[in-house]
Amino acid sequence: MANHDNSASMEKAFEQLRAFNDKLQQRSKWIDQPNHPELPAIIDQYVKRDFWVLPEALNILRGYHPYRTGWGNTGDRELAQSCVGPGGSLKVINPQESVRHWKVRPKDFVQWANQKGLPIASILKLTVQGEGKEALITSTGKTDQANQIRKSEKEARLHAIKRIRDEIDRRVVEQNRNWDSGNIPATKADLYNIFFQINPDLKKVAVETLADDLPQFGIKFQPGQKPNKDNVLARLLDDLIQGD
Repeated sequence: MANHDNSASMEKAFEQLRAFNDKLQQRSKWIDQPNHPELPAIIDQYVKRDFWVLPEALNILRGYHPYRTGWGNTGDRELAQSCVGPGGSLKVINPQESVRHWKVRPKDFVQWANQKGLPIASILKLTVQGEGKEALITSTGKTDQANQIRKSEKEARLHAIKRIRDEIDRRVVEQNRNWDSGNIPATKADLYNIFFQINPDLKKVAVETLADDLPQFGIKFQPGQKPNKDNVLARLLDDLIQGD
């Protein structure tokens, strides 16, 4: 009878062990998968901690299980390490320790990630709570607003460049000139000067930005030209410059 009881107990223990191993195997299958359905419940508790170890923080940032062996991705890790030190933007509680053991406060880490333009939407989806969530919502709100402003400014700038290009091509055809927006007998500086006169509301646009934009509209200049206030563009677009 005793032997039978012992056998039953051993069988039960083995069954529990097999169930535990099965659970570990199932967990290992999804622990490296981003945004797994079971992850929010884990993160919901994890984000209440006062500190995250840097590898865990980088994993959370990308929507992974905090205990994933990888560190989010190599670019995130290298960026984080470059931002730690005197005057650095990423605050670490124990910088004297090895990188793998660096501790960061959730709020500080979230603010840093937002400042660097890292994808923090995954954190929002995973129900970041408390101080970290408040900081995230505030910072992302400001970032969204800034991004929208930049987008609007870019659209206005590109629209203005396209308008000038189209006007150049239309007018050179009307006036039977032997050049067009792809072969302008003037310099970039001449065009910049006219661009800002026609579009005074875009004066804060950097010349370098305009230079980067022009190729996508096919705008090119004849070599060997010298800047001249009385250039062909000024005469061609005179009525636009005067604001008519």
